[in-house]
Amino acid sequence: MRTTILALACAAATLAATPAVAQEQVDQWADAHPQGDVEIANLIAGSVEVSGSDEDRIHVTGRLGRDVERLEFRTEGKRTLIKLVIPSGNNQDVTSDLRVTLPKGSRLNVGTVSADIGVRSVEGGLQLQSVSGDIEAEVFGEDAQIKSVSGDIQVRGSGAASLLTVTTVSGDATVTDVGGEIVVQTVSGDLEARAPSVRRARINTTNGEALLETALEKDARVNMETINGDLTLVLRGEVDAEFDLETFNGSIRSEFGPKAERTSKYAPGTELRFTEGQGSARVVMETLNGGIIIRHE
Repeated sequence: MRTTILALACAAATLAATPAVAQEQVDQWADAHPQGDVEIANLIAGSVEVSGSDEDRIHVTGRLGRDVERLEFRTEGKRTLIKLVIPSGNNQDVTSDLRVTLPKGSRLNVGTVSADIGVRSVEGGLQLQSVSGDIEAEVFGEDAQIKSVSGDIQVRGSGAASLLTVTTVSGDATVTDVGGEIVVQTVSGDLEARAPSVRRARINTTNGEALLETALEKDARVNMETINGDLTLVLRGEVDAEFDLETFNGSIRSEFGPKAERTSKYAPGTELRFTEGQGSARVVMETLNGGIIIRHE
C-alpha cells in the first residue's frame, strides 16, 4: 500500500510539472517554383519571419500554439499555401512562431491578426497585412503593398524603382532607400520616407508629422498633406520644380523662392507659390494646423 501511494504521488508531481499539451514543433519542406506565389495565412498571434534563398524549395520551421490544430502546408503547381488551422471557439493559446525560407524570386502574400511580420531577401512582389502586428520588410524593385491597423511599419529598399504603398491607421511608418513611386498614408501616426529619387510621392497623415527626403526626377510629382502636424521636405541635388505651399494655421519656411505671404489680412492662412529652374517637377504641400519646411542638401 505504501509503495502504491508513493508511486501515485510521484506520478501526480510529474503531471503537475508537465503542460497538458506540449506545443508542437514543425519542420517541413517542399520543392517550389523559383518564381511561385506563396501565401501565409491565419497567424493570430506570435510572429512569422520570411527569408529568400537560392534554393528552389520552401522550408517551414517553428512552433505552433497548443490550441492550433495543425499546419496546412501544400504546393500545387506554382502556388504554395502555409496556413494555421485553428478549431472554432478554441483559441486560448494560438501564439505561434514560424520561420519560412523560400525561393528569393517568389511573390509573397502574408496576413496576420496580431502576429509580427518580418521579410528579407524576397525579391518578388509583396502583399503584407496585419491588424495589430508590426511589419519589417525589404523590397527589391517589385511592387509592394504593406498595411497595418495599429502596428508600426518599416520598409527598406535597394534603391530600385518600384511602386510601394504603405498604409496604417494608428501606427508609424518609416521608408528608406525606395525609389520610383511611393504612397505612404496614416491617420494618426508619423511618416518618414527617404529615397534616392522619386517619380511620384504621396505622403498623407491626418494627425502626425511627415518627412520626405529625396531628389526629384524630371516631371516628378510630390504631394504632402496633413490636418494636424508639420510637413518637412528635404531636397537633394539640383531642384527644377514648381512649388505650391499652403497652410491655414502655421508657418512656411523654405530655402527656395520668395517669402511666404498671408492669404488674408483678417484670417489665418499662409501660402507660397514659386518656380525653381524650369519647373519640370511639381510639389504640392498643404496643412491645416501645422508648419511647412523645405530644406536643401
